[in-house]
Amino acid sequence: MFDKPKLNVDEALSFDDVQLFHVLLIPEQDEKNQNDLLSKIRLIKIGRKKLPTIGKERFWAFVEKADNDIEKVEEKLEAQTYETATVGTRTIKADRIAGKGKYIMAKHDQNRTVIGYVLESPSEIGDVQNVFNITKEASFSVAVKNPQKKNPPGAGLDQTQKAEFPEKVQKKFGSYQWLPAEPAMLDIPGCEMVWIGSSTDDLEELLGELGREIEEEADPEITATEVMKDVQLDEKEHPIQPLIDGQWPKEEDAPEKKEHKEENENKNKNIKDKKTEE
Repeated sequence: MFDKPKLNVDEALSFDDVQLFHVLLIPEQDEKNQNDLLSKIRLIKIGRKKLPTIGKERFWAFVEKADNDIEKVEEKLEAQTYETATVGTRTIKADRIAGKGKYIMAKHDQNRTVIGYVLESPSEIGDVQNVFNITKEASFSVAVKNPQKKNPPGAGLDQTQKAEFPEKVQKKFGSYQWLPAEPAMLDIPGCEMVWIGSSTDDLEELLGELGREIEEEADPEITATEVMKDVQLDEKEHPIQPLIDGQWPKEEDAPEKKEHKEENENKNKNIKDKKTEE
């Protein structure tokens, strides 16, 4: 789970500095062939910049990127720089990781698909996780919107951004506006969804044996460095403080503040050196 800071903000110091919230789903490897994944890697953008609370909220979301190559998917998490005619160079910093967990996507019944997770890092919930509604364990009912149905005015993706499902997937919708999510649907960029906070945060209670297995497989001892290795991201580019202590950086520790402080220290040092020479 990642948050991206707003334009020209080096690192978010509070929720007000955040412009996007992403969920990165990296599937398990095929047990027979460790070089193959069981499905595509998906990057999902969640509306309202946080997860829906359990039993209360429902948020719109969509698949921003899906591919078998993790580097291609994670391009969306990297820093971006572009030029404008009026303002000049504009910079959006790389996403920061807010939490890492073990996830599962499973059918709960014929009319419901659940995506659930058990948090592995950080080991204790902090202020950052609280703001994004990241808990020790949670599940969400996920429904996918028929891309051939129009969205209400001003809502969702425009027609050029919507998913183009393979014919066999699109046929499943028929005249329905919504269907329970399926892996093949989430493999297509532009797939629009609604995430609904489930009535329970206990995966074993909700999914039985499948839920218990995920709880047992989760590794609460994993370190921040190991997490970044797992997700194949550079911790120098993607801040990891939320995985260490769950806290927002203090204003004086923000990158732009540190840089300014170092400049002042260097200036003061040069002045002292000059006086010494005199």
